[in-house]
Amino acid sequence: MGLYASYAPGFIGKALGAACTLCLPQDVRLGIEMQHHLAPPERAWDPWLGVGAGYEWLLVTALGGSGLAGLQGLELANVQFGLDHRGADGCHIGPFAALAVGAYLSEVGAANSNAQVPTSLHAWMMLGFQVTWGPLPNISTLR
Repeated sequence: MGLYASYAPGFIGKALGAACTLCLPQDVRLGIEMQHHLAPPERAWDPWLGVGAGYEWLLVTALGGSGLAGLQGLELANVQFGLDHRGADGCHIGPFAALAVGAYLSEVGAANSNAQVPTSLHAWMMLGFQVTWGPLPNISTLR
């Protein structure tokens, strides 16, 4: 079990391109997750599966100085898989893939507080590298 945090810069697509040509979209996610590692501890390469849930902020910053706007809401669930290389110091690094499903609940930095927030489900597919530290020491050995 553990905590996760991710930051992903975006790029302007057709939906935002007409309204904001000098904008920087970003997605920030925080939450909890559980991973199940499939290889015995003595192996250097460790495939794993994971599940988690959390909170998400989708932010769009206008580079011309006109402000920040976005949406925030629950990340209802995410499923992950990856392959870690175990280091001797408890640091693991490796590629991963994840699929997250969420729903936005409110706006961030919006000028019109009466605007309708899209509450339909959305999904993100993520590919990348992760670094983890662990496992945490056994609580009974800290006494």
